[in-house]
Amino acid sequence: MLLNNLKNKIPVPFRILLTLYVASIAIFTAFRLILFATEFNHVNSAPQSERFFVFMNAFVMGLRFDIVVTGYIAILPAFLLFLFYQINLINSLTLSIIKTYVVVLFSVAFIICGIDLTYFHHFFSRFTVAGLQWADNTEFMFSMIFQEFDYWWVIFPIVVSIVLFIILLNKWIFTKRHTNQPIVFTTKSRLISILFSLICLLFIFIGIRGRFESKSPIRVGTAYFSNYAFPNQLGLNPVFTFLRSYLDAKKDQSDKIQLISDEIALSNTQIYLNRVGNKLAPLAKEIVPD
Repeated sequence: MLLNNLKNKIPVPFRILLTLYVASIAIFTAFRLILFATEFNHVNSAPQSERFFVFMNAFVMGLRFDIVVTGYIAILPAFLLFLFYQINLINSLTLSIIKTYVVVLFSVAFIICGIDLTYFHHFFSRFTVAGLQWADNTEFMFSMIFQEFDYWWVIFPIVVSIVLFIILLNKWIFTKRHTNQPIVFTTKSRLISILFSLICLLFIFIGIRGRFESKSPIRVGTAYFSNYAFPNQLGLNPVFTFLRSYLDAKKDQSDKIQLISDEIALSNTQIYLNRVGNKLAPLAKEIVPD
């Protein structure tokens, strides 16, 4: 009874966000535990005298990266929830839109976590954009996936995590009791709710940065806290490594200097060298023996 009374006193947006953070981080941690169990043979890479503290630090580091990923996904719903709360617009329609957004993005995140389990077993590295190098050839990519029966087991934790997450959303977060509850604000209560909303958004932003210090935001290299590869990799979140590698790849492409198109450059070079070439080697020179 006391717990229910306390819970009812917490405004709807804060209640939803708190539950959302706890649920998503718990599932991310579960995937990390699965990775730890399936790759347990690498535990011996750390000396026994340091092993407990090293892997405890790895899970703490993982918590930081999980908060970063959750913050990126939750920042927009948080802003909308606080806005709708102030204008008494939290109803079944607005909550359905936010719920759909949350379910889709977190489902994608959990799928990446599942794929990472097999990717790590193959390459001893968390999932990156390199895992999509065969995406242009979908037939070949899916043939590789479905021919490896030993890795089909990852479908189970992916499906379970998504189903549990949706059940939690429907039962505990986006429920009917959160709708049709108009709030009558006094000037004081309005200012307090706005202040707490801003503080909450500030904490989400700090969580996205991954640190309180005025350094650069958290990076992949931040996870390399020890001299042992496995605990360093264990502390990462595959959603973070995938998005970071994608952004780095896009940045590398945008940094390239292209004065003219490749076709024009190739055509001009053929004219300058007086060569016709062929499809495989457009600058090849035909040599006819005497």
